[in-house]
Amino acid sequence: MPARTLAPRLDLPRQNAMLRAVIEDISGAPALGPLLERIVARACALIGADRGTIGLVDEARGVVRTAAVFNMPPGELGSEAGPGVGLAGEVLRTGAPVVARRYARLARPLVPALGDDAVVGVPIVSDGRLIGVFGVGTAPGADGRPARGLGRREIATLELFARHAAVAIENARRYERERLRTERLALIARIG
Repeated sequence: MPARTLAPRLDLPRQNAMLRAVIEDISGAPALGPLLERIVARACALIGADRGTIGLVDEARGVVRTAAVFNMPPGELGSEAGPGVGLAGEVLRTGAPVVARRYARLARPLVPALGDDAVVGVPIVSDGRLIGVFGVGTAPGADGRPARGLGRREIATLELFARHAAVAIENARRYERERLRTERLALIARIG
């Protein structure tokens, strides 16, 4: 029987360094898409996940739209999931973390190619509202071993990154609202 590899330890110095980098990114106020891509890439690196996504909730339509991806199949960026569809849709439906040893075991998986991945999705919450979903997955080994499951440690780390993603999302939304307000005021001044 082949030896199973253990999940990588999430050592505190490495976790702190990654979180400092995310906080610095948020403080720099870059465009939201590239910022979320850096957050998901750093979270995957720290957790030892092979791929990940961050989706934003479109409250008017009741869907999650993928806004950032790391190592996902083509076409995932911009895709949408309604309640109960795929990992993001399941988090949207429950408002709570979702863990599956095999993505294919979700009620309505959206990406069949990832069926054997172990996945975890956590809500991104701001002011008590679900504003997004952060999901990561581990792929099966090339030697046929099943995907490494993600446990409490990885979920806690992903939830920490989700809190920082919430700050980035809200900052970007505030910036956009202020930009639109400034444009309206400038138009009023020109007309006046």
